[in-house]
Amino acid sequence: MQPKKRCYEHIAGIVGIKTDIPGFRWGFGRCESPVSEKVFENCKIKVYLEAKKDSEVFNDIRTDCFTEIFRDFRVNPDSESLFFEKKVANLVNLKFAVSINGNSVNAVVGKSYLKYVKAKMMYIHSIAYILFDVVSMLLLKNGMTTLYCSAARLQNGKNVVFIAPPNTGKSLTVL
Repeated sequence: MQPKKRCYEHIAGIVGIKTDIPGFRWGFGRCESPVSEKVFENCKIKVYLEAKKDSEVFNDIRTDCFTEIFRDFRVNPDSESLFFEKKVANLVNLKFAVSINGNSVNAVVGKSYLKYVKAKMMYIHSIAYILFDVVSMLLLKNGMTTLYCSAARLQNGKNVVFIAPPNTGKSLTVL
């Protein structure tokens, strides 16, 4: 039985994700409170993420179109799409595919990739990391970006934004 695909909104009206991966966590937060299909469809940038058995990841993709090769990545020069495949110790076959069409991102990831790639290993990043980068790029293409910051509204009505690296006291300063 296939897990149910649920919709989540991570930046109101801007970034939404529809996935069958329960509790998927990425740079925009954890998928916890589902929203309606309508709310998801109203998002400017939509991510469709599906987990499949490793043997089924490329079932709906014509892999012969992916002619440009770099390490274990293959790119289709005629579209904004790529796929990754790496056999590890002849035991596990790590796979994912990502395609971008306008402001929509379609990603299919193998269950082994989800299970074993939680953090960076050499040049291999988690699917969460990859999708965060892709969505950040789409935000830039749409004239937007995210900031790692804290903000406060002063008594005189002006706003102050504190931009700094993690764990440097931004939130404590604002409080």
